Amino acid sequence: MAIFRLYFDILKYLNTNPQLLHTEKLEVIAASYGDYAYYGARKTLQSHVSARAKALQHLIHKNESQTLQEWYGKDWAKDSGSFPDFVLECQGVDLLGDGALIELKDSEGEAIASFNSTLPEKRKELSELPQHVQSSVRWYQRQVGKPCPDERDCFYIIRTKRREPHSVRLSIVEGSFFCTITNQELLRELWKQVMQEAGLSANSYNVQQILDKLSSLSRDQIAKVRRIEGASIKPRLRVMAEVEAEGNPHKYNAIKERTVNLIFQHDGTQSKREAEIVAQMFQKDGLTAEVQPENQITINGITVTLCLLQHKRNGVYTVAQAHLPHQCRIPKTSSSTQRG
Repeated sequence: MAIFRLYFDILKYLNTNPQLLHTEKLEVIAASYGDYAYYGARKTLQSHVSARAKALQHLIHKNESQTLQEWYGKDWAKDSGSFPDFVLECQGVDLLGDGALIELKDSEGEAIASFNSTLPEKRKELSELPQHVQSSVRWYQRQVGKPCPDERDCFYIIRTKRREPHSVRLSIVEGSFFCTITNQELLRELWKQVMQEAGLSANSYNVQQILDKLSSLSRDQIAKVRRIEGASIKPRLRVMAEVEAEGNPHKYNAIKERTVNLIFQHDGTQSKREAEIVAQMFQKDGLTAEVQPENQITINGITVTLCLLQHKRNGVYTVAQAHLPHQCRIPKTSSSTQRG
């Protein structure tokens, strides 16, 4: 499945009890979508992972315990602690986010939680991920008989003001929202500033060569633990990232309080058929979607509003937005049961 089914499943789950938007753990909200090829938070989501393993039994003809061990190894119930938190099952359809890599970012304030395990990207190759992630995803895709492409779209599920019932926001955001320059350019400028602070001139030929070499290192190569002769500790460099205000979708007026949003890059064309085009994307992901007046779409009975968000550094984004009430909807009492 692709990113549109993920968005709908999360929205459907939260729509049944809007209080979950600010009370439930983000990984549990994400797990309301079932077709994952990989779970990172397996300790927290043991019941979800076990349920998925049971669903695979008829394909591989092994019991739940055997299935889990083949999928994740003997210590299957341990959290991964590395990027990504989830990987969507790849269906082999030509649709945004099919088989996407999903990372969760949860924070109590307005800012997005820091990126500690990886730098955000629009796309990333499966072969660049930790070996245990690669093997689990490839094993799963073999069992379901679906393709396993190397290049994957990256999406980030972000929640801000998570403990504030009136101000909380949740969005599934395409990685390009955070990536206005390449990571190679980002790292080159980082090393350049470090060298300048060390008193080295960035204009010298030798420094330029060094910058070229350093900027070609991946984040994992930089973060590698290194042994130093005579040292009793093993040093490790770590590249972390914080999001600028311009790269935080929840800082834009288009993203309202108590909303659940899907945010992805607009194709750049101005079209009166915007709602129709987006509805077709949901349909291609196996959902029933009908265009309504006022730029709205009804998806399997749930209505979302479409709008455009002008990123201050990276063009236009399409937003599918649903507003959640503060309380559960209570059915009206029939007149026959009311007091006279």
